[in-house]
Amino acid sequence: MFDLQRSDEQMELLTLVHAFAEKEMRPLARDAEKARQVPVALGNALHALGVSCPIPEEQGGQGALDLVSYLMIAEELAWGDPGIAYASLAAGHAAILIARCGTRDQQRAWLPHFMQAAPASSSVLFYEGFGRAPSELRTRAELTASGWRITGAKSEVLHPAAPDVAVIVARRADTQALAAFAVSGALEGASLTRDDRALGRIGLGAAPTGALRLTDVALPESALLSGADDLALERAIAWVRLTLPALALGCARAASEFAREYATQRVAFGRPIAAFQGVAFPLADSDMAIDAARLELWETARAVEASDDARQIQQRTGACVARAGEVALQATRDALQTLGGHGFITDYPVERWYRCAAALAAIDFDPSFLGTHYVT
Repeated sequence: MFDLQRSDEQMELLTLVHAFAEKEMRPLARDAEKARQVPVALGNALHALGVSCPIPEEQGGQGALDLVSYLMIAEELAWGDPGIAYASLAAGHAAILIARCGTRDQQRAWLPHFMQAAPASSSVLFYEGFGRAPSELRTRAELTASGWRITGAKSEVLHPAAPDVAVIVARRADTQALAAFAVSGALEGASLTRDDRALGRIGLGAAPTGALRLTDVALPESALLSGADDLALERAIAWVRLTLPALALGCARAASEFAREYATQRVAFGRPIAAFQGVAFPLADSDMAIDAARLELWETARAVEASDDARQIQQRTGACVARAGEVALQATRDALQTLGGHGFITDYPVERWYRCAAALAAIDFDPSFLGTHYVT
């Protein structure tokens, strides 16, 4: 049976992360969005917590986390600010893929980049837009006499110009199986097709992202992360994808809490607007929907780690991502409407959470999964 109670160890860690999110992240959220990057000191402090790229101690890191604990932490960080949280956690995904899927030699070669006080800029080239599941990825890797050749297009790439470390997820032309490749520096054959820092985006402005076109990008044979089987890679990719619903729920919770507090203080017709059913009921519905989506997320994480069926992992992950995205969009919309005209001005953070929820939903959202729930 899946235990829904947080352990004492989880509660202690969440208390630490929540305090960091409240005291360090929230005051800098607006400035980080305007600057379109996470302040260096804040990024280093967040990295020092050891939660953004949880590398096992035997691999030289500060300690691994189980997936459920990691998602709890992601929600707390997003409660602080979704953009800063996304930039930090998405950068750590490269370390997670290398730690879980790389050989010992690859782990020794790549993981030290993530253990420095000022970690290397990193990214995972996975998303291709349009709600594509891993089985629908079109980026292809072909093994030639001189190494691998990768062709395709990737969206939502952190530090798209030239990350210090990147992991590219593609489909092998010979076996049709998914594969991951670790690379460093500028990629010859990669061209920037969209720079979000220059063009702007609806939300998550603190995360420097963009889109890349990969045209016969040449990699050595040793770039292939070959230390685990296909199922381990599926689980690692699900880890990456499930970070999004955790961030979305943290964003939704922040908006709902702020709107609830506002509703108890804003007076109209002689009493707080929270006393009116038209205000109170939508907020109550939001809280219940967030709680339900959170439990679904934890159950999905448990099932993903236990499953030996790649198709089931993808389906459950896709359904969870879609459900949490829907909940976050509705909850932030209700919060915005609770504030009325004040909800649309930057004096209040609700409009930013509303935009961030929309941005998160656009990254990996397949509407065909809406209404799909799995029970074990």
